[in-house]
Amino acid sequence: MKTKFYRVCRSGPTIDGRTITPEQIDQMAETYDPDTYGARVWVEHLRSLLPNDDAPFKAYGDVLALKAETDQDGHRLLLAQIDATEDLVKLNARRQKVYWSVEIDPDFAASGKAYLCGLALTDTPASLGTEIIKLSLTHRAELNQTPPERLYSVPVDAPMEAAAPADGRPPFCCR
Repeated sequence: MKTKFYRVCRSGPTIDGRTITPEQIDQMAETYDPDTYGARVWVEHLRSLLPNDDAPFKAYGDVLALKAETDQDGHRLLLAQIDATEDLVKLNARRQKVYWSVEIDPDFAASGKAYLCGLALTDTPASLGTEIIKLSLTHRAELNQTPPERLYSVPVDAPMEAAAPADGRPPFCCR
């Protein structure tokens, strides 16, 4: 589900003693490109090693786009548009983890610029001015809809076989 743009952080001091600069906000908005490095949405900044649907720390969405604005007090704001999973919509319906927390790399890939590397769902954001997450359940049916223009290939039944290593020995898993 493609969301509206949410305010995910504000320039200035954070509750844990760090400072997010207006320049960092602008750099993240200007340089964010999911094709370069896509930021995912996590719970409390934790990542599961298992790709299971029932893993508690799986990804709950992806950041599609960022933009920066200035509020009435002169603070720079970072806004993010999310591609939310159905699990994020369900979590939000239970009013759990309703605030955003940003993962900022201040010198992304030695570029000298800040980059948003991830977002977390939390109940204790460090940044001030974070917008509460409110996702609509009225469009829940759309989450499972496939666009009619999507094309699918015909499934082909093929056995899974391990390739023989170049040295002629059996594959490592079979030794």
